[in-house]
Amino acid sequence: MSTVLDLQRELWIRTAVRVELQDAFCRSDLEEARYAFLQDFPEEVESLPSEVVVREAESRNCILLGDHHALPRSQEEALFWLERLQPDWIALEWLTANAQETCDRWMLGDRSGEALLDACKWEKTWGRFPRRPMVELCERARAQCTAILALDHPERDRLDMDARERFMASRCLRKGRGLVLVGSLHLSRRRLPNLLADRRPLVLLQDHPEYWFRLQDRGEPLPAWCAAGPDRFVHLHTHPLLIEESTLACLSGDRLCDIYSIEEDFAHILEVFTRRLGLPPVPLPVILSSFDPEQRETLRILVPDPFEAERLLDRLEVHGSALLSKEGPLVLHRPWVHAMAEAAGRWYHAVTDPHPFKPKGLRGRFRVELEREFFAFSASLFLDPLRTPPPLSETPRLHSIETAPEELELRGIHLLQAVLAHGESPSIELPEPDSPEGLLLIRWTGQELARLRFEGWPEDPAGSVLAPFA
Repeated sequence: MSTVLDLQRELWIRTAVRVELQDAFCRSDLEEARYAFLQDFPEEVESLPSEVVVREAESRNCILLGDHHALPRSQEEALFWLERLQPDWIALEWLTANAQETCDRWMLGDRSGEALLDACKWEKTWGRFPRRPMVELCERARAQCTAILALDHPERDRLDMDARERFMASRCLRKGRGLVLVGSLHLSRRRLPNLLADRRPLVLLQDHPEYWFRLQDRGEPLPAWCAAGPDRFVHLHTHPLLIEESTLACLSGDRLCDIYSIEEDFAHILEVFTRRLGLPPVPLPVILSSFDPEQRETLRILVPDPFEAERLLDRLEVHGSALLSKEGPLVLHRPWVHAMAEAAGRWYHAVTDPHPFKPKGLRGRFRVELEREFFAFSASLFLDPLRTPPPLSETPRLHSIETAPEELELRGIHLLQAVLAHGESPSIELPEPDSPEGLLLIRWTGQELARLRFEGWPEDPAGSVLAPFA
């Protein structure tokens, strides 16, 4: 575990440094706020039952919830507390006070949450940040008659943090139980909690890297709740590396190719992955990045056929990477660590697999694709053993699959059961590997297979399990 944690910490630090180098994080007041915020966390940490936090939250009239703006899981946490506490009002840093009248009119009507964000000029202020979680949060608030309070100062960009927080605190003095969703840095003890001390606020923070790594090192279950001092709790629900990557994606926009050292990061992950598992080294592929405008032109030259280009786009969307042939190049669609780890697994499989890159016949192509996804997720599990495959029923809305979510989930379960039927040829109809639905089904099945077999790999790299499909 120590080797895995060391690699995770190294990759997290690399990404955190890239975030700090972005222009949005170069202001001195933010640097000071970040330092003060980190000093608030006690060195010792112990996990505690979630029921303790829920009971305490239910006894308070003011809940200050820290938000990672770029992480949808963070707003999902706000949605949980909104539904659980049924507050009289929810204050959102995302909205400025000059949009209050717009929010009030929207609460009385039936227009969508998307329409509210458009009316509040979301694209101008938060255009790079995810909309869907905020839409769901606002629509839920209206459905349960929780008033929406536009929290931030209209001239937020011209004010320092202290002035903004004095304004926000004045907005939170209204009667009734309130849930306040603000960026975590505002919740340092001397900031908003101090300004609202008369309301005895309970501070609920989301994630803290040192606590996450410490609990993981001790083998304690994650996610977890921890106490972070009097009237302060922290919910460890997302790996620190994923938080930094989501922030970097929103801050960098079209400049990802300038920020990441793709070849260097990929080579490091592949080298550590093979060395740690005692696998022979393999040569590095030529890497193209679909998010690099210049390299996108190269891809158009390499894949001129419109039909094949459409298939490549489907594969990139579902897998995050794709190989054009057994010799490469490797196309990266996302520079995130999990995506690069999966790409390293796919590349290792392609180089070492004796079968043709694209065998003839449905069964042969299915076997190669499934084994490749097994290797991909196994490489990702080495990096993060706590990772689990996302539910198959949630993927259609992400990848525009026409099949109903419940039907897709059932097909996936049947397919996995057929694969696990050792030595028996599956009677189930196999999906077309290159179709969007087939890509999803094979990916999910390979991930589940890797999760089930991870402890025994690479001694038996799915060979006996996939034998019926040879």
